[in-house]
Amino acid sequence: MRIRNNEYEPMIIQMTQGWPYAFRISNRDRRSHTFNAERFLKSMAVIRITIDGKRQDETCISSLDIPAGATAELHLVAAIDGHFEFEDNWLPAATLLSGGADGVIIVEERHKVTGN
Repeated sequence: MRIRNNEYEPMIIQMTQGWPYAFRISNRDRRSHTFNAERFLKSMAVIRITIDGKRQDETCISSLDIPAGATAELHLVAAIDGHFEFEDNWLPAATLLSGGADGVIIVEERHKVTGN
């Protein structure tokens, strides 16, 4: 995912429950951005967070500040299925003060394979 001209691209991310992911967000703007996705981040098993290759101490977060020109990388397992909105806002209750989400992350339920 990248941020350019204050917009996230792509705006829709799809994942499958139970799979590991390296989720990268590249900030290509000249100002910092805050990836605010509290429900998503609290519902995933976040293993490691790096910003420009520097490992962050905290993995239990509700938002992530990404400096201008930096790339954040979250290593996580999509633990719970559902639709999770995200915004570019540092406020914890961002949805109360914004015009809506900047995008959505869809974690699809993992289907069990049954044998005959």
